[in-house]
Amino acid sequence: DRPPASEESLKVLKDQADFPLPEAYLAQLRSSNGGEGDLSVEPGWINLWRAEEVLSMNSGYRVGEFAHGLWGFGSNGGGELLAFDLRGGEPYPVVMVPFIGMALSEAQQISECFDEFRGHIGRSAP
Repeated sequence: DRPPASEESLKVLKDQADFPLPEAYLAQLRSSNGGEGDLSVEPGWINLWRAEEVLSMNSGYRVGEFAHGLWGFGSNGGGELLAFDLRGGEPYPVVMVPFIGMALSEAQQISECFDEFRGHIGRSAP
């Protein structure tokens, strides 16, 4: 576990995100600002990005260009981006998509929403 994100960092993130961030996601960052560990759904591991790096990571990976409608918040520490699928509105499904060959057609839903997804963090697959 990492220390919680500062309220200042969360405010910057909320102000600069172009959609309303899910409360469960903000609660996760308030609990642990980033971190990695087991995930009991595919892809089996999470590397949650820190609040201070989420915007630059989305920009650096060009998520908006290659997979418009997705917004990344972490990875599996390897080849998969973990993201919100914003195309259908709230609650945003959580999807994974390959970093190489990133395209909406490759996105696989792994949770109905971040609240459900959060329940899988820190648990190993059955």
